[in-house]
Amino acid sequence: MADLVKSVLLCMISFVLGGCFASSPARHLSSDVCMLLPKQTTKRQVVQQLGSPNIRREDEAGETWIYYQVHKSMLADLPWLGDSLGSESYEVVTVTFTGTEVRGCVFRDMGRQEFQALGIGPEDRVDAE
Repeated sequence: MADLVKSVLLCMISFVLGGCFASSPARHLSSDVCMLLPKQTTKRQVVQQLGSPNIRREDEAGETWIYYQVHKSMLADLPWLGDSLGSESYEVVTVTFTGTEVRGCVFRDMGRQEFQALGIGPEDRVDAE
């Protein structure tokens, strides 16, 4: 019985430690956006710096790429209670283009209501195509 308990504890510890060292590429929108210079940066360079955009939109003024990252508090992931106890914030970068050059870029930190007011829906996501 003691060997079983030791084995279970060893497995649990290895999973916890393994999770601490798992690496996934981190995107730091607030600092990465500083590298985008209007009239000096191309679409290709934006993709190299920020990756593929979450959303692409086109209108008569040109093309707009939107990048966003959601930051949830630990309580936001709780079932049934997360919406009322937890909080979410959104980092949003909007990059506008004239042709293939960056015309401008804006970084904003938003709350949930402000983000929803942007009118971003599932049909806007690039991966929905």
